Amino acid sequence: MEFDKKESFRGSIRYFPEIANSTANMVEFAKVMEYPIAVTEQYSRGLGKTIPELEAAHEFVLSDKTQFSMFTPEVNEFMEKLQPRFDPRRPSLD
Repeated sequence: MEFDKKESFRGSIRYFPEIANSTANMVEFAKVMEYPIAVTEQYSRGLGKTIPELEAAHEFVLSDKTQFSMFTPEVNEFMEKLQPRFDPRRPSLD
């Protein structure tokens, strides 16, 4: 998971261009590898949309949240559908 990258944060976060570039690379890598991607935006109406550098991630936005946590009901549902191979709540078969 990645935290929200907003245009309004650009001047406040040191190395913002490098962080944005690294995040964009991670999104592209996940797409190529067909890894599931879940994206939330933090109150885009008030804080603005996610930065243009992450345009490729916009198709994966599950919710426009107003809560602080990234683990929204939509993300929870997304994760439940994935049925991860490793679940720390399940006993090991070893």
